[in-house]
Amino acid sequence: DFNYRPDNSGFLFASASDDRITNRHLEARARLVPATPHSLDLTLGTSVMSQAYRVFNTVNLSSTTYDVIDAKGDNVSLFSSARLPIGQQGLALLGGVRFERAEREAGNGPSDFRTPGFGNVVPTTSVSSDQVTWKLGMTQALAAGDVYAHVATGWRPGGVNYYTEDLSALTYRKERSITYEAGYRHASPDRYLSAAVFFTRLSDYQESKVA
Repeated sequence: DFNYRPDNSGFLFASASDDRITNRHLEARARLVPATPHSLDLTLGTSVMSQAYRVFNTVNLSSTTYDVIDAKGDNVSLFSSARLPIGQQGLALLGGVRFERAEREAGNGPSDFRTPGFGNVVPTTSVSSDQVTWKLGMTQALAAGDVYAHVATGWRPGGVNYYTEDLSALTYRKERSITYEAGYRHASPDRYLSAAVFFTRLSDYQESKVA
């Protein structure tokens, strides 16, 4: 809970704000433990995440209200990851896949400055996003450490822009990314060293502003 106390320095524009953010993350995993160093190592799981964000602002140290934001989001996913040794020389395949569904809902107003009839109330609006992401790579065990290379996809769900004054653009689309990485990890009883190079490409990155 973020509770910003009244600030008299602004005189007519002095304000107070009460913000509350609530997060919850639940996850369950089941791992198939490999019987030998050369057996499949498999993990299956599911997760549920939720967030709630509420803002209540007042201006002039009175009851005049200029922002009443109520936003929430939920993510539900199913995922798996695996490591499959190849032969007896320390080479292994790495992989994973995740299906995730995201729901976003938000609104702003009504208030003294966001009033029906003036066209600047952001009504309660929702948007949903589905995405399958994956990771695929290889690793080679060394005497002390390993080298690896993988490619992985990622995303950020779509959402609701609760500050916009343009009611025709209340929602924004999801982002997508892909990352290529290769590196070396050295491990010994007294030190651990990791070095890597990577390249990430983003698409549909979006930013909203209001003056």
